[in-house]
Amino acid sequence: MDSSIGEAYKKRLVMARIVFENFANWEGYEPYPASRELLAAFLAWLESTGRLSELTVCLAAIAREHKLRDLEDPTK
Repeated sequence: MDSSIGEAYKKRLVMARIVFENFANWEGYEPYPASRELLAAFLAWLESTGRLSELTVCLAAIAREHKLRDLEDPTK
């Protein structure tokens, strides 16, 4: 990962990526590339489970993983 970001933030990104991937799998989606439908369902799930405060880091993790895989960023 990028050395310009702190270790604690790197850990948050990894955890957010895992949460997203698990959600996608539970719901029967392929996480990569993420569809707009998956992204909308994931964001709604974050809100419904009281985890909306994790929105920014989750979107950053999703965007970062797509960039690493040379895929279009669905968060844009």
